[in-house]
Amino acid sequence: PAGHNGGVKERLTTPAGGRRPHILMILFDDYGWADAGWHRNYTAPGGEFLPATPEVATPHLDSLVREGIELDRHYVYKYCSPSRSALQSGRNPYHVNPLNAEPTISNPDDPVSGFQGIPRNMTGLATKLAAAGYRTAGFGKWDAGMATPDHTPHGRGYQTALNYFHHCNDYWSFTDGGCPVPYSGGDKVPIVDLWKAGGGA
Repeated sequence: PAGHNGGVKERLTTPAGGRRPHILMILFDDYGWADAGWHRNYTAPGGEFLPATPEVATPHLDSLVREGIELDRHYVYKYCSPSRSALQSGRNPYHVNPLNAEPTISNPDDPVSGFQGIPRNMTGLATKLAAAGYRTAGFGKWDAGMATPDHTPHGRGYQTALNYFHHCNDYWSFTDGGCPVPYSGGDKVPIVDLWKAGGGA
């Protein structure tokens, strides 16, 4: 998009072979290696057999992995936001977002990287894919910045998005924390953190 990533517009390139493959990227927080069905019922390096078990059944994901390519070497940081920022930007977490700070922090003296999440001058994965002609969509936990429109999924190249910004939302009510109610003696109104590209959901 014009004006994003320091004002640099992305160049459209023609994909090899004239066809773009479908790309589905899934990032799970706190998901163990053996919690995926496709990592069961096989012999691991070193000869240990991992049997299929009823509590680990992921048939739809197993099918996607069989038909596609599993990229299983994204090493993560000790917190969710740096890992998500690294995956979106293609950079080491330490060079993008080494803190798991609250999404609302900012340093007014640094308009480029003085915010939580991916610095404004870094290009992200969705921006590159959109420039190559892909329709891009992002769903679920974002946690890679929200301080300015440039930091949001839409500002990062996702044409469609339905997400929440914070670290630890309630998955059922989509709330995070709360705003104090004046003169109530400490009561709080929950903050609903659910957004779609272009406004609240």
